[in-house]
Amino acid sequence: MGITNNLAEITEDFIVYGFTEKGIWEVFEIGEDYEAFLITKKQ
Repeated sequence: MGITNNLAEITEDFIVYGFTEKGIWEVFEIGEDYEAFLITKKQ
């Protein structure tokens, strides 16, 4: 929820990934359910 509310600001400097129940890390998408999140700084 917090990520979605601030996604525009977060993605200026970071890449957000979500971990699916299939065991795959994918780029975060609003409306999808994730088990965990991974945020990395853009280079």
